[in-house]
Amino acid sequence: MVYISRTTRIIRYVQYAPRHLFNKYPEQSVAYCTFGLAGLIACIYKFWNFDTEAAKPWYRSRYEVVRPNDPRALGWRAPEEYPPPYLTNRDNVGYRTVKADYGYKAAL
Repeated sequence: MVYISRTTRIIRYVQYAPRHLFNKYPEQSVAYCTFGLAGLIACIYKFWNFDTEAAKPWYRSRYEVVRPNDPRALGWRAPEEYPPPYLTNRDNVGYRTVKADYGYKAAL
């Protein structure tokens, strides 16, 4: 028997696989070629631009620059006030005070 290297067999399989899969599974192949390729392009784009977007503060879902006397900004908390006291357990003394420490009776 003639020896065929592993690399040669892999190359032949990779060359044969698209035709074989398209002949055996035409609908799945077409769907993968359209949506799979689009998804792959989207993933590559997201990973490529992963760290280039501006960093946003962790305490807001979006970053807005407004004047301090703006009516929208008057109700905002300062960054030092996050997380709000009713969502934290920083004053938690023991397991008996959990309800009070987690703000179950907080006046929101």
